[in-house]
Amino acid sequence: MAIPLPQLADAVLRARMKFKWDVYTKVILSSPPDSSMDPLIAALISEHHYVVISTCKHHDAISVGYDSNVPLADIAFLNGELYALTMKEGLYVYSPNNGCLGAPMNVSPGGFHQRITDAPKERELYYFLPGLLYVVSRYLAVCDGRLFMVRRWLSVPAHTRLGDEERTSWFEVLEADLTIAPCQWRRLHRLGGHAIFLGSKCTKFVRASQCVGGVQEDCIYFMHRIYDNQAREYWGLHADPLGDSGVYNMRTGAIKPLLPESRLAELPLKHQFPTWFFPTDL
Repeated sequence: MAIPLPQLADAVLRARMKFKWDVYTKVILSSPPDSSMDPLIAALISEHHYVVISTCKHHDAISVGYDSNVPLADIAFLNGELYALTMKEGLYVYSPNNGCLGAPMNVSPGGFHQRITDAPKERELYYFLPGLLYVVSRYLAVCDGRLFMVRRWLSVPAHTRLGDEERTSWFEVLEADLTIAPCQWRRLHRLGGHAIFLGSKCTKFVRASQCVGGVQEDCIYFMHRIYDNQAREYWGLHADPLGDSGVYNMRTGAIKPLLPESRLAELPLKHQFPTWFFPTDL
């Protein structure tokens, strides 16, 4: 379905002019395009400091920033509000006033209202021992009216360039307790009958019992693009077409392959852009 959004394009262009790099990180919808309500579209762009929001039907659009030097890690819609997660695990919310983008409620001068403060100790890079480096990626996810954060720990092999060959080591899942003041993240060890499907820009809870093919509860099914050998990658000869992928069991901490080796051998060896697709009723 193609949706003309000229105001969104103009707002994105204005936000991009504020920064050196032109980066589209993620685009999300608050509800399906054919829903009775006017869905909101949010785009996280421009070095992770701005979010552009547009309506589908009324063609309004605004660019929303926030007063912090900490980049944004992810965005998600929950109950008509837009939540933004920072790299230091701060949580901010933007609340349109009855769907009107020009009159936001409960926002700071930058556009977002803080719900969880940034944690100074949280970082993207962790050096535990000489030669032992971990990168932490953070994601937002929504399930049954609740908001979650997923931490993904990736190990970086020694003497490799950051961003080329890191591999997922483990995950942590936390729920945002928005009922107390101040709000807090609370660690979870189970997913309550659900599984998580996670990609580089996609995080989705699904009820395991609704899925076919043996999807297990309390597991995280993940894919991530890596470069094992840049020369082979350039010519489309990558050894693992699914890149850094697997199934992480939250109960045991074990990771097993996403597909059996026999199935992997059947996949074409092409450039890796793995992602998840879901039926509309899931």
